Amino acid sequence: MSTLLLKNYINYILKENKEFTTKLHIFDFDDTLYNSPNETQEWKQKNPKSYWWDSGDSLNPYITKIDSSSLWINNIVDSARESIADPSTLAVLCTARLDRPEIIYAISNLLREKNLKFERMFFKPRKINISSPQYKAETVRMLLNAYPNIKEVSFWDDKMENLDAVANLIQNNPQRNISYFPNLPNNAQSI
Repeated sequence: MSTLLLKNYINYILKENKEFTTKLHIFDFDDTLYNSPNETQEWKQKNPKSYWWDSGDSLNPYITKIDSSSLWINNIVDSARESIADPSTLAVLCTARLDRPEIIYAISNLLREKNLKFERMFFKPRKINISSPQYKAETVRMLLNAYPNIKEVSFWDDKMENLDAVANLIQNNPQRNISYFPNLPNNAQSI
């Protein structure tokens, strides 16, 4: 058996065993991993009643007329790769984009371009009326409940309000001593 194959197998076994998972790393998609293009005037005129970010068109290079390879935020992509490779880390994608098949498909294809294989991917449920900060904090709560040995949470997001919601969740959980590391990308705007 090759050394690489053995190493990958050991990492897989460790990732499956929740007691070895001590870190949770969460990555947002839009304007964190990927500089998603804004809607074009042509698209606005054709789709005046549609919301750009809920549309698969927003990630379609034939619509945006932008080469997707130039839109990645490489330092965050590198951080995601390191997290994914660490057997003690649960690395997940958590985006406020809706859980629509065309959005999931488009983001999955883009992640494949960069060979990013998150253990879990979370998209905002369509049937629940909840703000993005609440949704992201609830996702973190669910993961912390599922992985009781997590001692560290790092979150990369372009919206300070999302990072703050997770900070409040962790600070208001006296039963667990969890270190929190919010990461606001350099190109992001704090709200």
